[in-house]
Amino acid sequence: MQSVRRRAEEKLQKSVPFPLRPALKKLLEVVRRYTRMREYLRGHVVEVLGMFRSIALEASRRIEAREPEAGPDAAFFLTLAEVRRVLYDENERVAIRVQRRRLEHERNQALPEPPTTFVGFPPDDPTIASTSKRLRGLAASRGVAEGKVRILRDPSQASAFEPGEVLVVAAADTGWAPLFLAASGVVTELGGPLSHAAIILREYAVPAVVNVTNATRSLRDGDLVRLDGDAGTVEILGV
Repeated sequence: MQSVRRRAEEKLQKSVPFPLRPALKKLLEVVRRYTRMREYLRGHVVEVLGMFRSIALEASRRIEAREPEAGPDAAFFLTLAEVRRVLYDENERVAIRVQRRRLEHERNQALPEPPTTFVGFPPDDPTIASTSKRLRGLAASRGVAEGKVRILRDPSQASAFEPGEVLVVAAADTGWAPLFLAASGVVTELGGPLSHAAIILREYAVPAVVNVTNATRSLRDGDLVRLDGDAGTVEILGV
């Protein structure tokens, strides 16, 4: 991967006038340094979020021990003040509140994602699937890959993924990273070439196209596609 990056930098330097090359070299050094810093920061954020999750799971376990009908994830549907009250007051009951909020969460998850940009209120049907055989996005990681599409909504569905498939997700974060090495390519609806997922995919040398509008609706599980990580395109070859 380092040799690929070095060749890309050399090609970029040759594309600018000779007097500007020293400045470009300095700029690339700054970009590398701050990109590393950003990734370190993301790593610490994930670590801290993991600590909070552990605390929330323990709080949920204690709530469930008192109110089994609240479920094993009750704390995730309560405010911090509500969690504090239920843990300190044995007479506090939250099961009905948790059940209601869980239903609201499931309802909201079933709603279509709003468009990335809109004025006023989002349109009633913001996610119209494309009928084109070629979808366009942003090139995120170089290379060409062919494989069958596997659309996943959540990392918990990882067991449905087969090695060599093209992973298609709405947005990729650190939770998807374990699947990147098994995927022949990755397509996301959101994100950019400098996103955390794109950086990881380039390090893994996995072809990827990001910011593909309505990819999870325009593609179907089992579609055979060719993903071009250099051109930023996803072509449907067949079903």
